[in-house]
Amino acid sequence: MSNLKVLLKNNIRNTWGINKFLKEESKSEKVKNISIFLAILLGIFSIGMLIVMYSLAIVEQLGQYGYLSLILMSAMILSTMFSFFTSVYKAQGVLFSSRDFETLMSLPIKPGIILASKMIELLLLNYLFVALVTIPPAIVYFMKSGTSIIFFIYLFIGIIFIPLIPIVMAAIIAFALSYVSSRMKRKTLILNIGTLIVVVIVVIGSFKMDKIINIVIENSTSIIQGIKTIYPPSYYFTDALANLSLLSMTKFILWSIIPFIIFLIIFARSFKSINLRLGETFKRSNYKLTSLKTNTLRGALIKKEFKRYFSSSVYVTNTIIGIVLVTVAAVSSLVMGGDFLIDQMAQSSDSDLQVLAPLLKQVMQFAPLIILSFGIGLTCTTGSAISIEGRNLWILKSSPLEVKDIFIGKIGVNILLLIPTIVVDSIMFAIAFKLTLINFMWTILIPTLLAILVSVGGLLINLFFPKLDWTSEVQVVKQSLSSMISILMGGVLVVVVIFITIGINKVFAITNINLYLGVIALLLVLLILLVCTILKTKGEKLFNKLRS
Repeated sequence: MSNLKVLLKNNIRNTWGINKFLKEESKSEKVKNISIFLAILLGIFSIGMLIVMYSLAIVEQLGQYGYLSLILMSAMILSTMFSFFTSVYKAQGVLFSSRDFETLMSLPIKPGIILASKMIELLLLNYLFVALVTIPPAIVYFMKSGTSIIFFIYLFIGIIFIPLIPIVMAAIIAFALSYVSSRMKRKTLILNIGTLIVVVIVVIGSFKMDKIINIVIENSTSIIQGIKTIYPPSYYFTDALANLSLLSMTKFILWSIIPFIIFLIIFARSFKSINLRLGETFKRSNYKLTSLKTNTLRGALIKKEFKRYFSSSVYVTNTIIGIVLVTVAAVSSLVMGGDFLIDQMAQSSDSDLQVLAPLLKQVMQFAPLIILSFGIGLTCTTGSAISIEGRNLWILKSSPLEVKDIFIGKIGVNILLLIPTIVVDSIMFAIAFKLTLINFMWTILIPTLLAILVSVGGLLINLFFPKLDWTSEVQVVKQSLSSMISILMGGVLVVVVIFITIGINKVFAITNINLYLGVIALLLVLLILLVCTILKTKGEKLFNKLRS
């Protein structure tokens, strides 16, 4: 237990940057860190207030029908789903792509203890979000139900155990993919493809979730019993809080902790061997010297960056998913028709897609433009391109290269990933939605400009907020401030494109929308020039100051 305590203590310090925050000597860095911390707190508070307002809006109606406890069940199910989706991305990186694995294996610590520390690290990453989703509705329930103050004791005990099952499920998927890929030569390729397939299946499954739940509820005596059939822990959690039932809380804890313990016992045996196999490399024994190819400096840099990118399954799966989903949507619309795709969005359990679907119906000719913009906003490899170098950054900086060439190499990866996808998907969308020639051109041009802006902007953000002292790639790709801001930047740009396109067509009822799309394209060009100028001046100075 003492070893586990030490590992957890070090993981928390390294992952959350506590040491750097407390021991930073530079005043400017201290101000920067405090500002970031306060901004995060403000964001958490704002989201919490939004959830409270949403809960207050629906709690009265639930109370009238005697289903007040459904607000607790909904919060529990949402937090469970959130934990699962985020853990699917994080599990492989935390369990199998950690730089400290070899160091830990050299210590007199059992592999089971190391696995337990990694699993608890995953838990700690989820607790903030689970609490954020669960506590505000619980407070609203407490205010409306008039229950005892003991309610909060049950609530905080429940929050501790909510993420256990989704994390175990995500870890099992990570273990299965890693186990299969570890037995093959092209481990990373198999791992990347496998993870992307799993994510696509999960996303497609979420479109069908409402239908499955409705079928179960129709064959149950009540909504509560129907959900109990689908996911029993949610029922026991809700019953424990609503009725302050110690028996239900005990059942919920057992439902959660037993699979977690069984997982640790079973997979502790293969944890070490899988990690070791993933670190193996293979060389051809029948290598023959043939003609050697040369390349330009920038071409060689882009090739090197592509190799680095595809060598990290965490990096790939967390940054390429946007264009993968868009490609799936393009193929689906080509096979089933554009109307079918939007109908599926309307039936999705995702409220954002439900709101977007009727708007897309009104502007069918511009639906592909909006969908492509959405995918591009989620695809930003440059938001982590500098940080991913980590302690090896000195190698890049000591090479006889100009800074602008290094930047071009990193930006080129994102652009070369996006532009071919934009062209191919636009062709499929054009056939499915019967786009006119001019709309087809806009569908290619505006997403291409957006892709360039996201690529350059992501690199600039990473230079302002680098994270080089990481132990797991998850910390860089998923948890770093630069990656979060990069995704937010893409989302903001996409929202601007969506609202301008829909607003002009709907509010102003202007038939010649091509003029306004031209204005959007011009604005994107001006933003690209502005960001490139900042990158060339301020960006190069920031890069030269970096120390790995």
